[in-house]
Amino acid sequence: MTKANIVNDAITYIEELQNQVSELTNQLQEMEVTEEEGEMKLRGIEPEVEVARIDETKLWIKMVCPKKEGAFTKLMEAITALGFEPNNASGITSRGALLVTLHVEEIFRRPTDVRKIQESLLETITSI
Repeated sequence: MTKANIVNDAITYIEELQNQVSELTNQLQEMEVTEEEGEMKLRGIEPEVEVARIDETKLWIKMVCPKKEGAFTKLMEAITALGFEPNNASGITSRGALLVTLHVEEIFRRPTDVRKIQESLLETITSI
């Protein structure tokens, strides 16, 4: 074998190892997400959305969803898409669940149906 062949073989082997690391990392992440969802269900924690009107244009929102990467971001995007601006938000995770509470204000200053907001956010949570 020449030095060039040895180097080429080494490069090929390293690339195969990098692919294996990538595949195993993805599998591990999938397993962690599945464990978190299972933990939430095992503890009897169900996805939930509560919406209460504070005044004509302000709402208080509580959401419980599975703890997954990007879940908080998706919830904030859904809130914004519904025409609300978060004034105050807090989140906590426990037992595979994410609890988010928000105070939001309607951007367009027009009253909306609280039930429709609740249904829309529940759809978002079930899609996470």
